[in-house]
Amino acid sequence: MGQVTELLAEHAVADPYSHFADLREAASLHRDERLGAWLVLRYDDVRAAFRDSRLSADRVSPYFERRRMQGVAESERATCEVLTRWIVFTDPPRHTRLRKLVDYAFRPRAVERMRGWIASLADELVQELGDEDEFDFMERFANPLPVRVIGDLFGVPHENRIDLTRWSEDILTLVFGAMHSADRHQRAERSLMEFSEFLRGVIAERRVRPGEDLISDLVAAEERGDVLEEEEIVATCVLLLFAGHETTRNLLANGLKAILEHGGARETLLADPSAMPGAVEEILRFDGPTKAMWRQVVEPVEYGGQWMESGERVLLVQASANRDPRRFEAPETFDISRRANRHVGFGYSIHYCLGAAIARLEGALGLGAFLDRFPGVSLATDRFEWDSLILSRSLKRLPVRLG
Repeated sequence: MGQVTELLAEHAVADPYSHFADLREAASLHRDERLGAWLVLRYDDVRAAFRDSRLSADRVSPYFERRRMQGVAESERATCEVLTRWIVFTDPPRHTRLRKLVDYAFRPRAVERMRGWIASLADELVQELGDEDEFDFMERFANPLPVRVIGDLFGVPHENRIDLTRWSEDILTLVFGAMHSADRHQRAERSLMEFSEFLRGVIAERRVRPGEDLISDLVAAEERGDVLEEEEIVATCVLLLFAGHETTRNLLANGLKAILEHGGARETLLADPSAMPGAVEEILRFDGPTKAMWRQVVEPVEYGGQWMESGERVLLVQASANRDPRRFEAPETFDISRRANRHVGFGYSIHYCLGAAIARLEGALGLGAFLDRFPGVSLATDRFEWDSLILSRSLKRLPVRLG
């Protein structure tokens, strides 16, 4: 067995990559005793684990069953009902059915039609920043851009954007493992119920008056006579709000930080904006928004010479896999011209991120607009604080100075 580690130790939160490198070279699997989980660290093993039917994506049902046995789950029943319908927490055949129906709303034509208004939203944000000398990029750009995009994607009124942010952040504390937040269950439940009720009203309206938005597409989705039930549409929209907001804001912030810390990347992008899609792929590999994904062992399985037993929890550590020297040449180097960049930042196989194309588009257009407007931008600090989260790589602030 690999050595014991703690994923949320202070040094591991600040610099997970050095931490993972030491563990990964010692063994493919390690045990985090605080989390009571196995960590899968090497690239080939992580990819194989994403495909392995003995590792279930449904970690919500066992979690809430444990809560019920502890006598505290009845008040969380509504939360469980929403989360168990998230595609990321389902296995085939249910996952296969949901994915076929939901994919309709993410067909290439639907994603491409977003390009123009995502670019407009990014331009609006950089214009609002005006000529300020210094500000927090997280607060002023990385956080509001995906909320505006999701609001337009859902076709919801502008006055609801503040609610979207609050709902997303409350759900984050539960799903991404903010273990320092004592009231995370209550906050997540309250926001899930508020957002779900809001969505039911929007869905009812779209059934009568469909529009050019994602909720209308989900209402219209059909596959060989099968359609999405209302609660499935609600759950999918909740997932898209949470994942689309949290993941994209971290992609933007981590990406700008990486670009500014590696001056050659900034100069390349200013000289050749067409290099931005490659830069986004390298950001996802080098310091992406997602550190890991949970799995549950449903029958004994062996990785790296170590057996994991039924009922045990597993973390597939993408942040480690994406810097595995067995797969990537010079993995500690940030290289926006890297070729064959087959990272697992968006997962792999049937659980490849549903909104990956939209996140890529937001990352490229958002960072492109910001650098075009502020080519002399620099980091205003060399000391960074990261949220102590199990699954997410998220800065608390990113102070920048306009040159």
